[in-house]
Amino acid sequence: MSIAPRSYDSPRRRAAAERTRHRILHTAGRLFSEGGYAGTSIRAVASAAGTSPENIYLVFGTKTALLAAWIDVAVVGDHDPVPFVDRAEARALADLATFEDRLAAAMSITTAVNERVAAPFAVLDAAAQSDPDIAALASRLEASRRQDIAQLLGVVLGELPVREDLSRAAIDDLVCALVSVHLYRALVLTAGWSRRRYERELGRQIRHAVLRFEVSPTTAPPP
Repeated sequence: MSIAPRSYDSPRRRAAAERTRHRILHTAGRLFSEGGYAGTSIRAVASAAGTSPENIYLVFGTKTALLAAWIDVAVVGDHDPVPFVDRAEARALADLATFEDRLAAAMSITTAVNERVAAPFAVLDAAAQSDPDIAALASRLEASRRQDIAQLLGVVLGELPVREDLSRAAIDDLVCALVSVHLYRALVLTAGWSRRRYERELGRQIRHAVLRFEVSPTTAPPP
């Protein structure tokens, strides 16, 4: 009687590989935050994560890809490979009946993302100053961020008319600047604003910046 060969792609092996990947990312993020990108070696990450440098290269390919994976997890908040705009909280915006409700929900999402990416993007920004590969990564991430924000802004606005003195591209530029992690760091981490104040003021600035007329929970748009 022959015995079937044991599968190398068993659920147990996949689960173990995922745990190792998560541990590497957590460790890399901590070391990147403490020592910067240039000051953190793959060997140091491997030692702290209880694995080998070869395994890190096998899983991620390059140190730049390791940084990118850490940032990806920070953006979405978990390790599931689901793009940000396809997440339940982003899709749920379209189900909210009013602009004010959609805007408030979008500001809550924005704040949560900026809280998570503040440290990773500080590492990215610093490394991009002297590393061409990281500068290219930063450009790709910014292009992706702008695309996501433009898509979500369309959902939040719905059919409301926007300013006529700005092109839609300029409106997207303005909103991207307002919701950036750099402004979050300046207001919350440096100036000491509370999360509630940041969300409220951010929503108000976006409302004033993009709409053709003022919208509030108690006033209807003019005919």
